[in-house]
Amino acid sequence: ASGGGIFLGHTVAFDDGMNGMGYATWTECTY
Repeated sequence: ASGGGIFLGHTVAFDDGMNGMGYATWTECTY
């Protein structure tokens, strides 16, 4: 997967490996 977003002021990946669902499901990510 690709994309990213901002969570609590930090840039996060679409899927960081620690959360298979990807942060994008609960952040302002764009795909």
